[in-house]
Amino acid sequence: MKKTNFTKLFSAAAAAFLLTSCTKSIGKDGEVYKNYNEHDTKGIVDGFCYNTEEGATRTFLCYMNSNGEPWLFDPSTFYFSEYDPNEKCCVEPGKAYTITYDVQHKTGGEAGVRESYLLKVDSCEQADVSVLFKQSISNIHIWDYRNTLSESSGKLSCAACGQKGNRFLIVFDGTEYKVFQEGGTNLHFARDKQVSIPFETEENGHKTEIGFRVLCSDTVSDERIINGIKNGTLSEDSDIFFLGTCSDRQTQQIDYANECAGVNEYNLQYFRLESEPEAGFRKVITCEQFEQGITAEQAGLPDDVFRNAENIWKSEKGYHSRFRDGAERYPYKRGILIFGGSFTGKEKLFMDDNARFIMAEDDTSAPAANADYNYAMISVRGEYLSLLPMNE
Repeated sequence: MKKTNFTKLFSAAAAAFLLTSCTKSIGKDGEVYKNYNEHDTKGIVDGFCYNTEEGATRTFLCYMNSNGEPWLFDPSTFYFSEYDPNEKCCVEPGKAYTITYDVQHKTGGEAGVRESYLLKVDSCEQADVSVLFKQSISNIHIWDYRNTLSESSGKLSCAACGQKGNRFLIVFDGTEYKVFQEGGTNLHFARDKQVSIPFETEENGHKTEIGFRVLCSDTVSDERIINGIKNGTLSEDSDIFFLGTCSDRQTQQIDYANECAGVNEYNLQYFRLESEPEAGFRKVITCEQFEQGITAEQAGLPDDVFRNAENIWKSEKGYHSRFRDGAERYPYKRGILIFGGSFTGKEKLFMDDNARFIMAEDDTSAPAANADYNYAMISVRGEYLSLLPMNE
């Protein structure tokens, strides 16, 4: 169905009036409400599943999709996060709206269709973006490890990050990218851009590139972005906003940062130790330092913290998978990254705005357990630590 482009049909003054007052209400007689699945026994089978919601009220953020059409973005849910207004209400990209509506959801098919379009709108009122953060923020196009889509996946239209302490929303309004941060800060950028940093590991002889994606102004060069990542100063550049790390599965030449670093939830360990860390504590002990016999005092760590880090390093170095017929399969070159703080074991590995690994929960995390940890430790490939230091 062809959508109406209000900004082209009306003058700026008329459009402003329409965007605050225009709502089309169409009853059930004007739309078909479908509720059945692909295995329906009544003979209605087309390979898709359908269900409707009626009388729902939510706040959406409007964005401009790749076809130049204003669509609605619900960042509170991953599964049905993008809605076609279906000409039922007048909305403007870059603004938030609280809508009472009926919606049709459609899923399934060979291509894995997941669509939502409005059937009826009872009210549509412009809202403050802060309402969206109260509804909850899921990870949409940005997920664990702060992984993102690559440029080969298409132009970014909308995204959400539910990383606690750093939740934000992004929409393209047809002219620029708008970033809404939880604290109320709003940022504007001209384009999204992907850069890559060559990477090679001795562990498996693998050569690749680490992909990163940012929003930035038109004048920002690849070199400027890469230098900011390598120096840990990216967040100090007001012309750049770090989206996350990306992988290109089509070319198989660009990998996520977590894959290059060799980190995942399985080699993350939690501890409850007597030595209490300072807020935001982080420390790296490299493989070379362990091999040279560094002590707790030299590392600037309490004995119990150092001992646990050293035990992880020794255990992984002697792991049986490294040996075949008595010979090492690959050289061991891993450092230990230590986080200090208050942890429940529900945290995930994310990245901060300087592309450093951090520990954080998100709005999709399971309810916090009774566990109480004050340290978390993970081993990281030494080549990655040499390329992108993880210390303060």
